[in-house]
Amino acid sequence: MSGFEPYALRADGQDAPQGIVAAPVFSWRLRSDRRGARQTAYRVVVAARLPGGGSARAWDSGRVESAETIGVRYGGAPLASSLDYDWTLTVEDETGAVVERVAAFATGIVHPDEWAAAWIGRNPVYRHVALPPQDTDISFTVNKLQPVRRFVRHFDLDVVPAVAKVHASAQGIYRLYVNGHRVGTDELAPGWTEYRDRITYQSWDVTEHLRPGRNSIAALLGDGWYVGFIGTDRRHQAQHYGTEPALLAQLTMDAPDGGRSLVATDESWRETASEILYADLLMGQYEDSRRAQPDWHLPDTDISDWSSAVVVGTDVDRLTPEVDPGVRATVTLPAVSVEEVGERRHIVDFGQNLVGRVRLTVRGQAAGTRIQLDHAEVLDHGELYTANLRTAEPVDVFWTNGETEQVFEPRFTLHGFRFAEITGLEGPLDAGDVEAVVLHNDVEFLGDFSSSDAPLDRLFQNICWGLRGNFVSIPTDCPQRDERLGWLADAQVFAPTALAIADVGPLLRRWMRDVRSAQNDDGAFPDIAPHLIHLREGAPAWGDGGVTIPWHIHRATGDLTVLEEAADSMIAWVRHVERHNPSLIWRAQVGNDYGDWLQIGEETRKDVLSTAYFAHSADLTARTLRLVGRDDEADGIDELRERIVAAFGSSFIAADGTVAGDTQGGYLLALSFGLHRDDAERDRIAEKLVESVLRRDVS
Repeated sequence: MSGFEPYALRADGQDAPQGIVAAPVFSWRLRSDRRGARQTAYRVVVAARLPGGGSARAWDSGRVESAETIGVRYGGAPLASSLDYDWTLTVEDETGAVVERVAAFATGIVHPDEWAAAWIGRNPVYRHVALPPQDTDISFTVNKLQPVRRFVRHFDLDVVPAVAKVHASAQGIYRLYVNGHRVGTDELAPGWTEYRDRITYQSWDVTEHLRPGRNSIAALLGDGWYVGFIGTDRRHQAQHYGTEPALLAQLTMDAPDGGRSLVATDESWRETASEILYADLLMGQYEDSRRAQPDWHLPDTDISDWSSAVVVGTDVDRLTPEVDPGVRATVTLPAVSVEEVGERRHIVDFGQNLVGRVRLTVRGQAAGTRIQLDHAEVLDHGELYTANLRTAEPVDVFWTNGETEQVFEPRFTLHGFRFAEITGLEGPLDAGDVEAVVLHNDVEFLGDFSSSDAPLDRLFQNICWGLRGNFVSIPTDCPQRDERLGWLADAQVFAPTALAIADVGPLLRRWMRDVRSAQNDDGAFPDIAPHLIHLREGAPAWGDGGVTIPWHIHRATGDLTVLEEAADSMIAWVRHVERHNPSLIWRAQVGNDYGDWLQIGEETRKDVLSTAYFAHSADLTARTLRLVGRDDEADGIDELRERIVAAFGSSFIAADGTVAGDTQGGYLLALSFGLHRDDAERDRIAEKLVESVLRRDVS
């Protein structure tokens, strides 16, 4: 490399995003092999690509004398739906040299009234008839689950359009096909959001898949988070948002002369059950390949005997475009070992705890061979240990159809595992026929780390694998058992690390909208978002994640828009705590009041922890308000923070620096959050921390 150049051009934090609907914010990074190189000016020009060829300029920032590389907001003509845009960045360095780079973005459905698609679902006339109890090879938990459905619409084209875009979503999870070609690489789309307020949709360019004559658009539709099992409440483990999944899709086709035509989900679509007899994120997938129809999604397939899809809704107000990288298959791990542990039983070790699924190549099995895959993180005396999974049943089942070679890879489930037990195969299992497919949001890792210390390198890799395993649509607490929830405390603790090693800012920013959706009318954030199971106000350090996480995103990315979006909810949170605790010692409205969760050997007083976080959230809220230009409001929150610090000191800090409870947690909270009243008190608290560490005598 030589000279000075911009790179990593992003619109709304993404590389060439496909679903922009509002004025995007542009950013870029700079690199140079010249010491002291710097940007002195920039210019951004945005142009729409016209379907008939050529372009139309939509905005020109003009030359802006600035070193800014983030937060440059589009200020041009209103964006048009389903259109490609190029944006050209010109940067000027301190020598006057100019460098130009080009990037792109595409729009989704900009105006809600442009949606022509309806939500469609399975025809209730064709649901399974209830049968008396009988012997079955599946558990009672899953025997009421419904098959994954196929949906197809055939349509004719005289000519291939100049540009074709499809926008799709589901109340459930889906895979989309055009003329038999899979559309995109997203898995488990549209992901999990606070469905009561927003459901994301995905946008793709499908021009290359269309042809003159008969065409098809098709989808598989499963239960996903919308209908399937989520969480630990055995009284209500499934159907939190609805009892049936639904599909929505709109294909927009632009002719060279500017004409536009649509194919959208409605009652003209046809539907039927697939060979996937059930699929659930916690309970696995059950597939009978003898029922497969390989050409079901092709335009020449006869679907006249399928049932008509049913329109189950027309509400599109909750639809919002996907704003961060989707869940994708990113890594494939080979089997480290395969051990035969009994008749037709093999245990496979992939050598790494991961989240995803197994891809199994089945060779030479007779039709009707039942193969079962069980998953676990560890072994206990040579067998899978699954007690920690509680009610989750990570079991995948595949029935063979007699072909010489078949590949089984579940499409609508995922598991947390290192080991898989494969039961039912006739003959040996070759290690080359089984591999693990890793799934997570396809965020860019920002760097790597290596050293001369192997345990330190392993620690870094464990952190990276922990990120992969717990960033599947939302940041979760664990990826394997029946919980897999978006706990705010877990996320706020890990967020600074995650933001340092991967570009998770857009994902966390999107998730924070779910957090704010769950904020109650009194200003309380929840423990969990999307909000279910624990429905009362958030506990100290849990609810505070609604304040700390936006701050972490800003610190890592420089993005002010995340603070602008969060500021009002931050104020509401700290005023909520103040309102219920006029003494400013936080003891009321503490939710489940988890305290210093899983602390070993000593217990930090809960009112010490809660009041410390109260002060910390007030501090971050005031700093946020100053950054977004709301100084008068910042002054009021600063004054509140000063009063909280005074109350904390008088209630909890002794003259010799002892913090009430005399625990390392208490001292660290006071020092980290700046709760001392002067430097001398800070030093006394630090001395007490040292004493408490030495007292534990742990090296």
